[in-house]
Amino acid sequence: MSRRGKEAGKLLTFPYNDTQVHIKSWKQKPAQKFLAYLASKTLGFCGSDLQALCAEAVMCSIRRNYPQIYTSKSKYHINERHLKVEKEDFLKARQNIVPASHRVVVAPIKSLSAKIQPLLQEDLTSILSRLQALCPVGMLTSDNM
Repeated sequence: MSRRGKEAGKLLTFPYNDTQVHIKSWKQKPAQKFLAYLASKTLGFCGSDLQALCAEAVMCSIRRNYPQIYTSKSKYHINERHLKVEKEDFLKARQNIVPASHRVVVAPIKSLSAKIQPLLQEDLTSILSRLQALCPVGMLTSDNM
């Protein structure tokens, strides 16, 4: 089972593993049991996160099977028939991928200038009083209310 991020405030759950879509063309697919395990470890991953996970797992397999690729100065041919993405490749890839739902960008916050703050105070007071009327007790915890 795969879960996708919040859209319109709802968490959507799908009864299939999106990873299967991304490995459809692979000649040597991971076992269904492992895919079920992987689905449990990728909660909150969207389709592009799973695509990145699969691509990274392939790269981990290449690094494991062909370590000389990084030391060779000439082009190296990789035989895809002999390349098998193993459980360890997916687990290592999982460590390298940060799902979109977990990426946080902290925007710098600064106080309003002393000239603008009085202009917005009346609106802020009105909004806060409406929120206090709508929200359960204890939900709003700001010291400014």
